[in-house]
Amino acid sequence: MSKRDRAMEKEHEQPERWWWLSFAEHGFLGVAIVRSCGFLHAVQAAWDMGINPGGEVKGSPLTGRPKDESWLNRLLTAEEVDEVNADATEWVRDWWVQ
Repeated sequence: MSKRDRAMEKEHEQPERWWWLSFAEHGFLGVAIVRSCGFLHAVQAAWDMGINPGGEVKGSPLTGRPKDESWLNRLLTAEEVDEVNADATEWVRDWWVQ
């Protein structure tokens, strides 16, 4: 079993949550918000949905779920990410529904 396979197997012990994935390669490629039990599974989910543009990826687990379901399971553009972040005060307080 490869190191990646072992890591993915271990991720199954984690609860499912939303993941913020940011893609870049010589510049911003997009952000995807997907539900998964871990980072490697989130990246794989993005590939499976056809929304992983390639390049490097960084990810962060999120708590709760987004109010705006249109942000989920698709590649967000820089403009859309700016729109999400433009209302930072409300975003920090209300963007994620517990």
